[in-house]
Amino acid sequence: APSVIEQSITGTTGPRLGNRHPRFVPHGCFPCIGEDQWLTIAVRNDDEWQALCKVIHRPDLAEEKALASAEGRRADEDRIEVAIRHWTMTVRPELAMNALQDAGVPVQLTVWPGVIHDFINMGRFIPEAYQAHAAVALALKTAFGL
Repeated sequence: APSVIEQSITGTTGPRLGNRHPRFVPHGCFPCIGEDQWLTIAVRNDDEWQALCKVIHRPDLAEEKALASAEGRRADEDRIEVAIRHWTMTVRPELAMNALQDAGVPVQLTVWPGVIHDFINMGRFIPEAYQAHAAVALALKTAFGL
């Protein structure tokens, strides 16, 4: 919404961000093991950044002072995304999702319509959001006795 308001007032648009977010860094969709398997990660604060670094086994990034804030991470976003990709491409998406969720990092799988029922029928996941172009994104959450 802020970009719509900005364009309405000024007549200009900001830069195209792709999967990146104006405040959350890193924020994007990363490939995992398997054909067309993807995981979307959104780091909203510095604590989630530290948790992400721990899960992906990158203490060097967690200890780097320049990356301690969102502004610092934005300046090195390409390198951070490469590090995340190196990890996600070595793990099954469900395992990555569970590890990151357990650590408190917001994450979701991108699930295609042909397999959405498999996830729902497992009883562990609740669909919350849908993407355009027939790809269904599930905000996958562990159900507590639901």
